[in-house]
Amino acid sequence: MAGTGLLSRLFGPAGGAERDGQAIELEAHATGFLPATLEAGAVPAAQAGQGRRQRQLALPRAVIAESLSEKILHGWLQNRHQTLYPLTVNLRALDAPRVALLARVMAVALLAGTAAPDADEIESVSSWLGGVGGDEAARAALRAAVEAPPALSALLHGVQQANLTAYAYVVALVAAPARDPAGALFLDYLAARLGLPANVVRSADRRYRR
Repeated sequence: MAGTGLLSRLFGPAGGAERDGQAIELEAHATGFLPATLEAGAVPAAQAGQGRRQRQLALPRAVIAESLSEKILHGWLQNRHQTLYPLTVNLRALDAPRVALLARVMAVALLAGTAAPDADEIESVSSWLGGVGGDEAARAALRAAVEAPPALSALLHGVQQANLTAYAYVVALVAAPARDPAGALFLDYLAARLGLPANVVRSADRRYRR
């Protein structure tokens, strides 16, 4: 009967060399290789099919290995991306010169609109700067840059040299009058000038654009 043939294939013929509870064919499928007794020729048919079974087992193993590799690589890239383009601003992790540099970026962004910022707008931006770790020296740098704006090209070059491009765009988002057409265009220019990826710009816009 067909059923008897299948059982014989899986569990071995009655009275065979297998111990009680042993199933050579099942073990071969589970482990990917045959016992040495079979490889020596005790069961030629099973030995003949060993290569085919190993190839069949190799495919799912390769799929699993590839899937795990992709997950590990994806996780590493996400972590690397977050390191290069942090969207959560914590200036406490930066030294004073770099915080002052970002304060000057905020001042330039604040001045990008068609109308000059009033005292309340300047104070609002200064308070935000203090809330994310900017000390009084940083807030003083912001006010000084509003009074005497730095040259934009030199400022942005300094941002790139300090690896602060994502930080600079985020603080500019907070400071710029985005509802003012000139302010919105300045932000577009800044993202392009700093070479930020489109997905970083979209994420920052969703979180920080006023």
